[in-house]
Amino acid sequence: GNHARIDYGVTLGDDVVLGDGATVGHRAVVCGEVVLGKAAKIGDEATVGCGAEIGDRATVGCGAEIGDRATLGDDVVLGCAATVGHCAKIGDEVVLGKAAKLGYWAAVGNGGKIGDAATVGCGAMLGDDVVLGDWATIGDGARIDPRTTIGATCCVTE
Repeated sequence: GNHARIDYGVTLGDDVVLGDGATVGHRAVVCGEVVLGKAAKIGDEATVGCGAEIGDRATVGCGAEIGDRATLGDDVVLGCAATVGHCAKIGDEVVLGKAAKLGYWAAVGNGGKIGDAATVGCGAMLGDDVVLGDWATIGDGARIDPRTTIGATCCVTE
């Protein structure tokens, strides 16, 4: 894309598409067939798995890891050291805190807020505008209704 920037030490796989104004921080790894939207930012030492799609104006923090075929919507913010599992889907305007973990095939609806070090299990589905506090845990396969708030350190298993 126009005005895209790639810092030093970056590894880009085959068929990577950088949108206009996209940036990739130093020593980041972006595997093949990744699409970065307009003005998307990949932080230093972050890893983006093969076939992932990163929306417009999304920001991936330093050291964050995005699994293969994961999808991040527009205006998403991933904190440093956050992890997004393979095939996970994140809607628009979602914030995933520092060191937060989203499991394989999990989904977060639009406007979600996931706290620092919170965990969302594999296949869990969070509706739009769900707020998950710091260190909270959502178990594998759990379903959380839209506009639900779950406090810090809480654990939901179903």
